[in-house]
Amino acid sequence: MRIYDLRHRMATDLIQSNTSARIVQDILGHATYKSNP
Repeated sequence: MRIYDLRHRMATDLIQSNTSARIVQDILGHATYKSNP
């Protein structure tokens, strides 16, 4: 049970970090698009 909880927590952290990275990429992408129309 503990191993499953740990794995689930790691997966949740991974999803959150991937989401954050995607948001940063979107922001950088928009900034690049605005500076280079």
